[in-house]
Amino acid sequence: MVRYFSAIGMSDYVDQRKLDVFVRNVLQEQSNPIYRYREPGTDTVYVEVKKYMGDFAVALRGKKEEDGKVNMSVILPTVQERTYSVLLDWEIEMDDPLIAFLIGEEEGTGAQLEISLLDLVECLMEKPADAGDSLIAAFYALSTEGKILLNVERSQEDEEAYRSEEEWRRQMLKRAREGDEEALEELKADSLAMEEDILERLEEEDIYSILEGIFLPASEELLGVYTIMGTILESEKVLNPYTEEWVYRLLLNVMGLNLTLFINPKDLVGEPLQGMRFLGTGLLQGAVSWGLTQFRQKAQDMFSEDSNE
Repeated sequence: MVRYFSAIGMSDYVDQRKLDVFVRNVLQEQSNPIYRYREPGTDTVYVEVKKYMGDFAVALRGKKEEDGKVNMSVILPTVQERTYSVLLDWEIEMDDPLIAFLIGEEEGTGAQLEISLLDLVECLMEKPADAGDSLIAAFYALSTEGKILLNVERSQEDEEAYRSEEEWRRQMLKRAREGDEEALEELKADSLAMEEDILERLEEEDIYSILEGIFLPASEELLGVYTIMGTILESEKVLNPYTEEWVYRLLLNVMGLNLTLFINPKDLVGEPLQGMRFLGTGLLQGAVSWGLTQFRQKAQDMFSEDSNE
């Protein structure tokens, strides 16, 4: 996790000794907010301290020991800005009491997301008793390696056909979730036809000239890390006021999924101009918006009641 500090403008802090000094200073500052959560039915208390620095923050997460001391064993570089999406059939996986992943299917694209869960203590405190099977998650990606590729040239006619096909897939995906077997079969047939087309074109073309986007798990061992290729919709530099170091903020369209990604210029090959493509790896981080989730559920319930009248 330490290497991802580079993505929030703290490239010098990938050095463990310098990071240790930083952590000690953060814990001594009285102004940093502290969040506490007691696990129901136990004496276990989880603690999270945050150091804010403009658009970025560092979260220190730990557990109160029997002797009263708090051992901060997890250190996370984080970003305040996030992209919102609805996740379906979600679950929170906690193999470690201090490290959690939010896993679910992104509603618009059907992509399976594994998100390193931030604000863990707040999440546990605010989680409603009946959270439902869908929720609103806010997330982004931190990258430590990437390069810029040329965009895929398309005519206006090709662009319109691409958008039309993208919308068709969204509608088929929605129908398939609702139990429409015909829609499910059409999606399977479309996927097979696409695979055959790619294999045929690979005999004469480069993979990156065929695919406009890629979103695949980069490792079987590491949850939340993806190989990402997407078109750059927006590109700007953002300053970390604590270190006075700049990083890139890229808004990407990754196969229909809008994703905000942060990367240090030192870790990026090429200039990220709008319309070009980013290729690299990224760690998904995010949080659950229980407030928006409950508001959405109430709105859906009201709409359902009105429809039944």
